[in-house]
Amino acid sequence: MGACSSDAPAAKTTTAAVTQTSDAPTPTDAVVTSDAPTPTDAVVTSEAPTPTDPPETDPPAASLVEGLTDNGPCDAALPTVDLAITTTFDAGILQLKQQVDASDAAIKAFNSRGGVGGRCMSLASCDDKGDPNIAADCARQTIESGAVATINDTTSAGDTAVSALYVAANMPRVGQSPGTPDLNAAVSYNLGGGGVGTTMMMLPPLLNAGKKKIAAIHVDLPAFAAFLPILEKIIVAGGGELVGTFPVPAGTTNFDQFILAAQDAGADGVFLPLGSELVVPVMKAAGELDVDMLFATSLGSLSEADVIGLGDIAKKMVFNAETPPSTDAATNPAVAQIIADFKEFGGDTLAADKLKSSGQRSWLAVYAFVTIMSATDTENITRESVVAAMNAATDVPMLGLTPPWTPNQASPGAFTRISNGAYFTAGWDGTKFTTDAEQSSLIDVLKASGLGG
Repeated sequence: MGACSSDAPAAKTTTAAVTQTSDAPTPTDAVVTSDAPTPTDAVVTSEAPTPTDPPETDPPAASLVEGLTDNGPCDAALPTVDLAITTTFDAGILQLKQQVDASDAAIKAFNSRGGVGGRCMSLASCDDKGDPNIAADCARQTIESGAVATINDTTSAGDTAVSALYVAANMPRVGQSPGTPDLNAAVSYNLGGGGVGTTMMMLPPLLNAGKKKIAAIHVDLPAFAAFLPILEKIIVAGGGELVGTFPVPAGTTNFDQFILAAQDAGADGVFLPLGSELVVPVMKAAGELDVDMLFATSLGSLSEADVIGLGDIAKKMVFNAETPPSTDAATNPAVAQIIADFKEFGGDTLAADKLKSSGQRSWLAVYAFVTIMSATDTENITRESVVAAMNAATDVPMLGLTPPWTPNQASPGAFTRISNGAYFTAGWDGTKFTTDAEQSSLIDVLKASGLGG
């Protein structure tokens, strides 16, 4: 997901297979077969940059958001700090390549400011195609590589087997977008609740707005059926009722049917655990039918440009994300810094109006890794030292993008590895996102529904 900048420490690209990380709203626990096929796609590897003069376009240190420092380009003569990301690049109903592009651009940006104790970071990325066998094979390749950690990786298929592989290898997963098994995995250092968490956090804004008849228009995956009882508990705890669930199969061309089905069920609120490839046509159908319902989804699925393209129906939507919307750049210096870094070191897919929260989380994961590991013995960064540092770190400042982070803090209840769980909620006024001043807590939502201890 990333290209080299000619002015920044440059990265070289090769190809190989990758495990899938998903921001997809639904977890999948598919079992991996013992004879996993050799992946047909190659892993994309960004190697250490070659030494260059600092780009003239680099902002001076004084212009950086408070909490960042610029120590000049990392030293390519030193051993690199190898990182990895796996996700589903494009599997039709799921397209998550922006996470890779953003991780690559963030690594280049932080390399331009000194890397980790002067050492340059490199990135290996792979496409698991949403296939559990390829996902497991990619996990094995990552484990066998020199990577000391993964960054914002996700597994949308075969997550139980993939999670077990990483736990057995003691491979730390920093700022991960977790699937269900990763919410209890010791090596998962999660900023939020991944697809599970963002789906849960679609519900409080609907209930708080007085919508009590709730329907789901959701991705058509068997694992979602197993997830529904948890969602129903949250709805009932908020005084609502789940009145219908409507899966959207791959290849669907008539999206009116799902809106009409929700309307016939009496729904006044609808949540949409869907990727942008499906949520956009569903919402366009809602706009054409001019229905009077409130819709909730994630900014991991929709960018500013996507929302603008929906027209007036977007005003009947509420959104959640672990980081503030891109339009908050005018008032949030850290969001502005992310956009500036992506503009300099990324491509067109990372333009501010196309940026999704999953891309911002990649930047935040790299920032957290650099901040935590720079305070350690940077000459000896290993998987073991990363795990030790993550376990020891407390109240890491997160630049106002999310509350200070204690990566190893255990949550009470069913999902112990949600160490933060803070989410922004936003609406749309026709020109920009309108973000609530206070963040909501996924942990509080779980507690209210009896799932949080």
